[in-house]
Amino acid sequence: MEVILLERVEKLGHIGDVVKVKDGFARNFLLPNKKALRANEANRKVFEANRERIVADNAAKRSEAEKESKSLEGISVTLIRQASNTGQLYGSVAVRDIVETLVADGHKVTKSQVVLDKPIKSIGLFEVKVSLHAEVTVTVKVNVARSPEEAEMQSQGWTWLNDADGKPITPEQLPDSLGLDSFANDQYRGALVFVRDVGYSQDDTSPAFQEFYWGQWLRDQTNSNLRPADFTLTDMASYHTLVGNIGAAMVALSDTTEIANGLDAKALGKLESFGQKAFDALIAPIDSDKPGKLAYAIAYKATL
Repeated sequence: MEVILLERVEKLGHIGDVVKVKDGFARNFLLPNKKALRANEANRKVFEANRERIVADNAAKRSEAEKESKSLEGISVTLIRQASNTGQLYGSVAVRDIVETLVADGHKVTKSQVVLDKPIKSIGLFEVKVSLHAEVTVTVKVNVARSPEEAEMQSQGWTWLNDADGKPITPEQLPDSLGLDSFANDQYRGALVFVRDVGYSQDDTSPAFQEFYWGQWLRDQTNSNLRPADFTLTDMASYHTLVGNIGAAMVALSDTTEIANGLDAKALGKLESFGQKAFDALIAPIDSDKPGKLAYAIAYKATL
């Protein structure tokens, strides 16, 4: 069937173009959505008589869509859903769910504008196109997770499980033999376990994934005195020095220093002063009544 386009249609043409399309596409999409007219003599005359108005109306709609696009471009919406341990949803996320979330956030979006080839059936981050106008399309991120905490991890690019190369894995891909010798060591988060109560505190009111945020901060530091790779982590004196350096650097931060994800040092438990007592206790001998955490960890590591 030949039709006259009333607006730009991707991969077909622009306003006024006469194109040949499949009958079903014309009857089910172009004609009912007023994107085209049948290309007969009568409609050609109607189109030419109204071309200026059609072009002007299209320009006005495009302008309105461009304004709305500025509030949508790059945003992320979160949908919390139940899912199995492998990340498969008990159900799915459809266009309706995305539209309802966007509208609830104050955006003007309809079902016909959201381009989703198939329903989302697993947790994760997904890029979804929103076609506000034939010539204005934006991309929004849809964060599907089992909890707000998991959504936060996904938005930061963190995952619950990673292989030795840092690639995400599912529980089914874990090593057959679980134990410390089966996993790679995260030196940054490992060090932060010992820095607790030396440079920062942690309690029931602390933000979720507090150590992940401090770990992100530590990875960004360029001072060699704060890099685990520059210390001998199997030597207690060397590791103890590293912990002291990190703790001192934390305490020296301003309370309002942003650490990660909009959270400042104070919100993440930065201590007002260096935790000398906790620092000294880390290396209490392994055979004492209360062995130090660091002394115990290094002694245990030596047995693996």
